[in-house]
Amino acid sequence: MHRSELVAVGDDIGLVLGPECLAWLGAALGDTVMLNETPQGFVIAPVQPAPTHRQRVANQRCSARHFLLAQHLNG
Repeated sequence: MHRSELVAVGDDIGLVLGPECLAWLGAALGDTVMLNETPQGFVIAPVQPAPTHRQRVANQRCSARHFLLAQHLNG
């Protein structure tokens, strides 16, 4: 468990996360995180950026190749 501090950021309040917490989250300065409420409390998780058009096209091509390879291997 890590302890964090709430600090004033203009008219808002910010949550200070140390380097260990950021590394555990896989987050860095400027990243967006999501705070989700669960029955056990809150969970903080990094928000995955939306894939770019180029990444979507590459994923579609990989999926199509995987499908064709699977069909070929399964006869």
